[in-house]
Amino acid sequence: RTSPPVYYGGYYGYRSGMYVGWPGYVEPGYVDNYTEGTISVDMVDRRTDQMIWEGTAVGRIDSEFRNNPDQGVRKAVGAIFGKYPYVAGSSVPVIPAAQ
Repeated sequence: RTSPPVYYGGYYGYRSGMYVGWPGYVEPGYVDNYTEGTISVDMVDRRTDQMIWEGTAVGRIDSEFRNNPDQGVRKAVGAIFGKYPYVAGSSVPVIPAAQ
């Protein structure tokens, strides 16, 4: 008959005692408040009523955007369509160049 294992402190027999952070290792917390905006473009086949492509842009809304939202929206929509895989008038997808 074997005897049960003997533990010498701690869960596995080592490092007994409290686990606390060392005073020099404590990081202060911080909070960063900002407003985020999202623009979504959904392309739907009007004959079948099925979505065929979706693009989204997400970004911080800063004072520059608030002062001139038209420019910011145009830039975001341009970035969305920059990832659209087709060129108008062609049914062959564009293969992006290696980056």
